[in-house]
Amino acid sequence: MAIDVAELINILIDFQAVERNITIPKLNRQENDTEHSYNLAMAAWVIISQDSLPLDLDLAIKYALVHDFVEVYAGDAFPLDDKQVAEKPKKEHFALLKLQDNKLTEEFAKLIEQYERMDDEESKF
Repeated sequence: MAIDVAELINILIDFQAVERNITIPKLNRQENDTEHSYNLAMAAWVIISQDSLPLDLDLAIKYALVHDFVEVYAGDAFPLDDKQVAEKPKKEHFALLKLQDNKLTEEFAKLIEQYERMDDEESKF
């Protein structure tokens, strides 16, 4: 089966379009989900490597990259908005189902579920 790279890129662009309620001071704009996930993955890589932590580096980086990926369909929830916080679990559940139903993102969905269970040290990290 050939991967539909154009479809994957479109999904990744949709993820990049999700703005968070965090301002990047040097850029004077909101951070997006792609930037957040990438920065977290890079930080995990450096911390795990430099501190020689007994963690699976690849898994920790994958968790960092996909931990918010449901937001591609659910959007971000501002933690101080009670309505958004209340709606978040339902929105993210349906978003996860959508990710599971797409061959391009089903592995992401599995990793998100694994991360959310917090059964391993990498997800707790």
